[in-house]
Amino acid sequence: TLAAGADIFTFGDKVVLSANHRSEWYANEFYDPPVLPWLPPVPQGLRTGEMHTPGAGFRIQPSPFVTIKGNWGLYYRMPTFFEMFGNLGSVTGDSSLEPESGENRDIGAVVAIREAGALSSIFLEAVYIHNEVEDLILFFPNSQSTVKPSNIGASVIRGIELSWSGTLRRALTVSGNYC
Repeated sequence: TLAAGADIFTFGDKVVLSANHRSEWYANEFYDPPVLPWLPPVPQGLRTGEMHTPGAGFRIQPSPFVTIKGNWGLYYRMPTFFEMFGNLGSVTGDSSLEPESGENRDIGAVVAIREAGALSSIFLEAVYIHNEVEDLILFFPNSQSTVKPSNIGASVIRGIELSWSGTLRRALTVSGNYC
């Protein structure tokens, strides 16, 4: 894996532009169990690949207590060892899983106020998320007591995330979120 990124700070740090790029190369070789116990395992063949995932983002602070931010990026996720081989209990692995890939986007706003009468550390955030995923990996029941991961194809994931917190008289802090 090789990754690089850069940030540009302008207008007295009120505008920040970010860019990054990640490249990943992989090679996997798996074996089927031998036909007879005294024979060597049977190779399935070498699987190789590469993925390049660029990304970009921005953060704009039009006032001391308001920030607008957004991000875009391609992503790529190799199946984990757990997903590919499972454990000796409730998860059956699948070594033929394909890597997930997709495009992620989000845009949001943050309001952060230090003091407002009896309230302090007021924080409000709203973010809209729109992700498109190929070869999404999910776990499905395989029997009464086991699950098995599978690639389910394409998926679009959209939503809004809201977060808030605040402190009353420097003694009671309340926070929450909604997705």
